Amino acid sequence: DYLQTEDTIYQCTPEFSRDMMPIIKALNTDSIQYYQYQHRDRTIFLNREDYTAFCAALLPILEQYADIQMNDIDFDEYQPQEAECSVYLSVDEKIRDAICMRAQAAYGTTVYDLFDDVDPSSQYRDMQREGDLKRCLEKYFDICKGTGEHCGLCTSEEKMYELLDMGFHEIRELAALFVDDKIRGMRILPSPKVNVGIGLSGDLLNLDIRVEDMDPGEMEHILRGYRRRKKYYRLKSGDFISLEDNGLSLVSELSQGLSFDEKEFGEGSFQAPKYRASYIAETLKTHSGKVDARRSTEFKQLIRDMNSYQDSDFEIPGELNAELREYQKNGFRWLAMLSQWGFGGILADDMGLGKTLQVIALLEMKKEGALIVCPASLVYNWESETLRFAPDLTVKVAVGNSRQREEIIEHASKEDILVTSYDLLKRDLDLYKEKVFPYMVIDEAQYIKNPATQAAKAVKEIPAVHRLALTGTPIENRLSDLWSIFDFIMPGYLYSYKKFREELEQPIVQNEDGNVMERLKRMVNPFILRRKKQDVLKDLPDKLEKTIYVKMEEEQRKLYDARVARLQMELSGQSEEDYQSQRMKYLAELTGLRQICCSPLLCYENYRGGSAKQESCVELVQDLVQAEHRILLFSQFTTMLELLAAEFDKAGISYLYLSGKNTKEQRREMVKKFQNGDAQVFLISLKAGGTGLNLTKADVVIHYDPWWNVAAQNQATDRTHRIGQENIVTVMKIVVKNTIEEKILSLQEKKARLAENVMEGQAVADHRISREDLLELLK
Repeated sequence: DYLQTEDTIYQCTPEFSRDMMPIIKALNTDSIQYYQYQHRDRTIFLNREDYTAFCAALLPILEQYADIQMNDIDFDEYQPQEAECSVYLSVDEKIRDAICMRAQAAYGTTVYDLFDDVDPSSQYRDMQREGDLKRCLEKYFDICKGTGEHCGLCTSEEKMYELLDMGFHEIRELAALFVDDKIRGMRILPSPKVNVGIGLSGDLLNLDIRVEDMDPGEMEHILRGYRRRKKYYRLKSGDFISLEDNGLSLVSELSQGLSFDEKEFGEGSFQAPKYRASYIAETLKTHSGKVDARRSTEFKQLIRDMNSYQDSDFEIPGELNAELREYQKNGFRWLAMLSQWGFGGILADDMGLGKTLQVIALLEMKKEGALIVCPASLVYNWESETLRFAPDLTVKVAVGNSRQREEIIEHASKEDILVTSYDLLKRDLDLYKEKVFPYMVIDEAQYIKNPATQAAKAVKEIPAVHRLALTGTPIENRLSDLWSIFDFIMPGYLYSYKKFREELEQPIVQNEDGNVMERLKRMVNPFILRRKKQDVLKDLPDKLEKTIYVKMEEEQRKLYDARVARLQMELSGQSEEDYQSQRMKYLAELTGLRQICCSPLLCYENYRGGSAKQESCVELVQDLVQAEHRILLFSQFTTMLELLAAEFDKAGISYLYLSGKNTKEQRREMVKKFQNGDAQVFLISLKAGGTGLNLTKADVVIHYDPWWNVAAQNQATDRTHRIGQENIVTVMKIVVKNTIEEKILSLQEKKARLAENVMEGQAVADHRISREDLLELLK
């Protein structure tokens, strides 16, 4: 609405429009526009008999918006009498479980029914006060006019509880309240005292829960009320008990979290698996002061161990060939604590923080044997790192054809560490089911996030005393991811999936009840250890390095071995002089061997077999992309980058590809796109992108075929590991086992000069590599 004067138009507030426009309209007898007033002199006359109505209805409004000037009149004489309001409540025998209400407003000797219609021409009432009382009563009563007996009914049990809880107080603020004896007898009782006793016996917790002065049968109904999220429960006596923020809410939470049947509360004694201890302790803590809790010495010791694992007496094994960082020591102690108490766990540290090493430290301490299940790309990584950090342990890799795998599995002792892939485990399931493993570890546990997959079903069928899961992404898409992993480490801990979905997942996803999320956190947090890189920055270098080992496919190995045998045969019959005269030819042969390691397609167009490194790289990138990492992937061979690009297209992975064919303008545009987040992976050839690029949005660098020149490799890494980088950079090298690639890595420390000499391109001519050096590489 707008108000117009001679030269200005004012926009009115909603309140002004509501209260003043009707008055302005009455003054505007010419009705130029509806709700608009053209300023002019107007006089309205008021009869003396309307003074009281004017003082009661219009004057209070005008005083809010205008400066009132009074001449020769005192309106105080005409103010209406102050209303004296009364409310009468009674129980009507004709209407079962209903409270009847009558309300009156008295002005001297004149009494009005509060809900009768008002005749403004004959009744002068304090509408503000009466209105406040009406609105208050309408919250609790259904108003029914014209009955002649009462003006309101409260038939809802919930409204009745609210009336007793808050309504009486609100009504007394506005009116005199009169209630009959039956209503006066209705009460909201104080919460009954709850006593909880907890003991530990073997693998079971013994709970004794007693609610004083409470009938066991009514306790069953009270718990059902909690599940329906009611604020109260009405006892058989007619009294109410609040179900909010008291000891009874603890009983309800324990009954749901521990899956007790409400009918069991007649006995008061329960048993629960030992792994529920931390959940019970945390739930008691949130209700501190509302219950009387008695904890046994054994129970308190268990909780102390779980909460203070950092201060435990578990010593890093002296045989471990590694210096653990402080957070890794704490991770080892956490794993050892879980093992001591017979619990499973999820080590969910960020990529690059050494989850494998922490588990190897545990296995070194226990020396009891284990089954490690991981993606195929990590099988030899586990073998290599276990032999490196715990050389006294026996590691057996269950790979090869079916007969070879059967032989390895059947002859493995209880102290051996068996390593296999998810895919091979499915094929050999019957062989593994015949054994009982002291420890079972699944790496990259997101592989079993879908409980319906064969991989998930297979790992859950293997008998194992202790189960551990390693993953940097315990929840990738849905809460059911977490359920499936817990179903492996501690079956039943998060209930059946149907119960988990109905009681936890759906309420959380639909944001129905914030308490459900807190309940889930209390359940899972003790069994998940997650440290992010930024949490342990003081313990970390700014660049983490990791080598991924893979083993060749059968056809790939045949090609490689044949080429090595031919080269060895040629070299063995030559003198050093003959070798030097053909040195470039033999260095080209080395390049050919490296290309076979990358993919035989780089050398043989008609090759139809697989490439272990290529498949592992694609699998690795998929996992990294799902975990929201940004990746630089380097290779010396542009054809290899093209093969990877084709695989990324199939997998739906967004990428950019920089080679020597790109112009400077195209390079700048691609860098800009990557820095802006337009691609998840940047494929870069060494010659085109080893220098001159600033790509600080990446946090992972993959060297597909690590350059033998360490300086060149570091230059490539420094495309992202430079000023402006805000994250820890993880550098990965993918190396094929039992090939020239692995040999070069081992020789980099012993023969730095040799590593520098084995280079591509023009630089090769400037270096010398002896015949003996080359034969050593081919061993």
